Amino acid sequence: MRKKCASLIMCVFMLLSVFSAIAQDDVKLKSILKPVPLAVGRYKATNLIFPYGIKSAYWVNQDLSVLQIKGLENVLMVNAKNESLKETNLTVATKDGSLYSFIISFTAQPSLLNLNLGEFPNSVNGAGLLSPNSLDEAAISSTAERLATRKPAIRHVRVKGNEISMTLTGIYAEKDVMYFQVSLENNSNLRYTTDQLRFFIKDQKKSKRTSSQEVQVQPLHVVGNQNLVEPHSKQSLVFAIAKFTIPLNQLLHIELLEKNGGRNLHMKIGNKRLINAASIR
Repeated sequence: MRKKCASLIMCVFMLLSVFSAIAQDDVKLKSILKPVPLAVGRYKATNLIFPYGIKSAYWVNQDLSVLQIKGLENVLMVNAKNESLKETNLTVATKDGSLYSFIISFTAQPSLLNLNLGEFPNSVNGAGLLSPNSLDEAAISSTAERLATRKPAIRHVRVKGNEISMTLTGIYAEKDVMYFQVSLENNSNLRYTTDQLRFFIKDQKKSKRTSSQEVQVQPLHVVGNQNLVEPHSKQSLVFAIAKFTIPLNQLLHIELLEKNGGRNLHMKIGNKRLINAASIR
């Protein structure tokens, strides 16, 4: 009986600690989600992918290992340190003010290795958010949603082939974030399934004796379905990216690759268009 009372007191204490820490960090709770049951293994870690960056995480069982992946502020790796892990809980607070609870148990063979906790379709398809700590992720998401319905501000920046086209329709800037508005159009009778749609920086030209290195540009947030374009339809996408410029001898590349197909498109953008990004009103 004493053990049960002690455990209850400890749980209450930890919950109060979570709320206290959140209050100290000036994060207001906007939602408390129902506990999620999760069975984890010892030799295989389960990745918890949140739609926003992690503010804090709390757990009491020393047999549970919780690790935030370096450089990915919205991903936690969870696994058991040994097979004696008893049922316990994990509490995670994210930067948008949401509180997540997990009921953790042990399993020798975990069936779930990646759990995407995004509750809306535009949660970057489970990709890690590489955003600086100073960026307001909720504001970025809201701005990107608004820009998705805005009329094109840029014309004649388009690549096409095999009845597929990709058009850059706008570049906007607000504080430390740039927003790229992109339109994908499928004029064929075949579905277009995307294998990759990526941004990277590369030298304009290189000699045969020198190598050219690509620098990947990872979006902070994506609005729109970048995975599929139905026949005779158009998709409007917005990519939020941490502010950057490029040297005159380099270009920003946007590459669209078809899954199990050859209808690939490649767009190049110079630094002049980046520095002339429109302001958001």
